[in-house]
Amino acid sequence: MTRFPYFLLFAHLRRNWFRAALTFASVLVALLIFGLLRTCVESLEITVQAGNSSRLVTQSSISLFKDLPRKMADEVKEVRGVKASTHLTWFGGTWISVEHFFARFAVPPEDFRAVYGTGDSADIFLSEDPAENERLWKAFSENRTGCLIGAALAKERGFEIGTRIPLVGSIFPGTYELDVVGIYRSKNPAFDESTLWFQWDYMNEVSKRNGGEADVIGVVVSLLHSPEDAGRVTEEIDAMYRNSAYRTRTQTERAFQAQFASMWGGMPTFFNFLALVAIAASFVVTLNTMLLNYRERVKESGVLKTLGFGDGTVLALTLFESVFLCALAGAIVAPIILSMHKAVVPGINLPLYVAPESAAAIFGLGLLMGLAAGVFPARQSAKLKIIDALRSRA
Repeated sequence: MTRFPYFLLFAHLRRNWFRAALTFASVLVALLIFGLLRTCVESLEITVQAGNSSRLVTQSSISLFKDLPRKMADEVKEVRGVKASTHLTWFGGTWISVEHFFARFAVPPEDFRAVYGTGDSADIFLSEDPAENERLWKAFSENRTGCLIGAALAKERGFEIGTRIPLVGSIFPGTYELDVVGIYRSKNPAFDESTLWFQWDYMNEVSKRNGGEADVIGVVVSLLHSPEDAGRVTEEIDAMYRNSAYRTRTQTERAFQAQFASMWGGMPTFFNFLALVAIAASFVVTLNTMLLNYRERVKESGVLKTLGFGDGTVLALTLFESVFLCALAGAIVAPIILSMHKAVVPGINLPLYVAPESAAAIFGLGLLMGLAAGVFPARQSAKLKIIDALRSRA
């Protein structure tokens, strides 16, 4: 029985290395585009799906950017069915320069923890060790200039516990000297790890001293005893302010996240379309390359068969090139996409969520492209008759 000619597997790739390199590059870029666009779409979807049904978000009915009075947070807390509530206020401001942007919010530490960092509904934690976690939360609560930062932000900017972060306010004027007292991690893919949280009382004090806005908040987030109370509590909160100068709009956290996703309009569909176009274009390039290889190797296939190698050997040699190039591209792109997990898209503050199975999906797609592009030329090579192959010209 004739042994398989393993030494021929890479021979044709080396002979036509430039064409092989271009084909490999096209597949690599196509898979990278596909992975990036699909990651953005899936991240938008998971942001909505991961919303806690036991949380309600109360904002101004006029606009999300319209401030509410501080006392509203205390009033919402007294509504029957509300277990805990906190308020979040977008700070903005500048660190070094406007190019060094990351999200910054002012919050009341203890209320913030009650809603986001306690019990089964906790989205964030400061340490795996319960005692250390408690110590860090206490430090945030007791240190007036203390702040919490996400693990992704700490890695990106080189921050660590004890780092001083000076901010210059814009909406709330003044200079704020913040000290990192804890680095949080998130259990919820919709809760990004690139935000800075600091004390609302400190912000209010500095802003008031510099003639800026005072005693105002952005939104109120309420944690319910039961998600079944969401409808009733929503109506009660909005009814409290229906005839006031600060009419509100209360919705579940999932609905609140969905309104941000809706700002993208038809972009997710367009992203999916672009991803498929990139894959289709790369597939055509790969198929064309494999057809050229088949035409150039017709006489070689005839020689191999003359030497006693079977149709299966000829098929495997032809198919190998396509599968190898596409699978290698998939193997390179897969870890690149995985490394983007929990990264944040600049400018839109969208935390990226990459599922663990995404690496296998990207590699599988590359492998499938290689098989699909190579199977026809490989079958044609295998079906060649020796006499026809030897008579042909490339």
